[in-house]
Amino acid sequence: MFFVIFSLDAPLVNNLCFLITLCVYFFEFLNSYYAYSNGIRYVGKSRTIATSKQPTTLTSGTYAPLAMNGKKVYQFATREVPVVIEEALAAANMSVDQVDWVLLHQANIRIMEVVAKRLGVPMEKVITNLKSYGNTSAASIPLALDEAVRNGTVKKGDVIACAGFGAGLSWGSAIFRWGGEATP
Repeated sequence: MFFVIFSLDAPLVNNLCFLITLCVYFFEFLNSYYAYSNGIRYVGKSRTIATSKQPTTLTSGTYAPLAMNGKKVYQFATREVPVVIEEALAAANMSVDQVDWVLLHQANIRIMEVVAKRLGVPMEKVITNLKSYGNTSAASIPLALDEAVRNGTVKKGDVIACAGFGAGLSWGSAIFRWGGEATP
């Protein structure tokens, strides 16, 4: 059994759509997904929403220019991404030792190194193309996966632990077995 967790924020919606499309053609044993988000932008009637720590009441929100606090994003990603991967592995009744490759959002190599270390995974098992392309935002996971398949790194039957995070601080993970063939 394989388990999928993926978040639904603006940039990651593209990754989710990409993963669902691939599932139809390539993945084996895809069962479900879960989403996490603690976004604060809401316009409408006050309502209470569940968050990971405690319920939050949203009363209003506005659209404003986006700004990123890199230090906070780093702290968030290095704390939450290993947890969500471990949750997905547990739900799939798998351990990190059964994972052939870890595929993370290509935001920052230091984030990837810390996540790998916290999972106990050597960097040799982390798919990265950050050096070649930099942070390609919502395209980073599908681009890295495509490149790894085309160059023969990922092979049919490999188990991949994939995780992303993004705007509003949404995050998620997918555990899947690659079932496709490489194409030139």
